[in-house]
Amino acid sequence: MSIVTNGIYMLICMLIGYGLGRRIGIKEGEKKGLLIAPLELRKDMLTTGKCPICDRYN
Repeated sequence: MSIVTNGIYMLICMLIGYGLGRRIGIKEGEKKGLLIAPLELRKDMLTTGKCPICDRYN
């Protein structure tokens, strides 16, 4: 095998690894966001006294 062929194989492997890592990272980020969002909404409501969804004051 030549150096060019090895380089192409290495590039393909790196691109596959990047693609898989990106997909996994996006899924993990979405899960964490869904877990944190209710806590952030509640924190905002308690600190400002205003509902972040409907903008009504208590």
